[in-house]
Amino acid sequence: MARFKRDASRMRAGDVAGLALLNRPYAWIGVRRAADGLALQQYDQTADATTAVPPRGTRVWLRVDCDFLTEQAHFAYSTDGARWTPLG
Repeated sequence: MARFKRDASRMRAGDVAGLALLNRPYAWIGVRRAADGLALQQYDQTADATTAVPPRGTRVWLRVDCDFLTEQAHFAYSTDGARWTPLG
């Protein structure tokens, strides 16, 4: 399991920060700042799909739980570091 806490208040348009699993297939979860605001995103290469939700505030915790024997990963985010919401 990996966890990451990010304060996105200083991110600029085009910035992305998060956790990535760099293998084939690859996947990641992160915060992306666009001109119109922030988005929490999760990308899965297997499905070639991106899931996005608007964050509540600028502080976010990101988590990925991996089982490398079955090549399964589960991504989640939190706004308080205690309650986690699956994403992707």
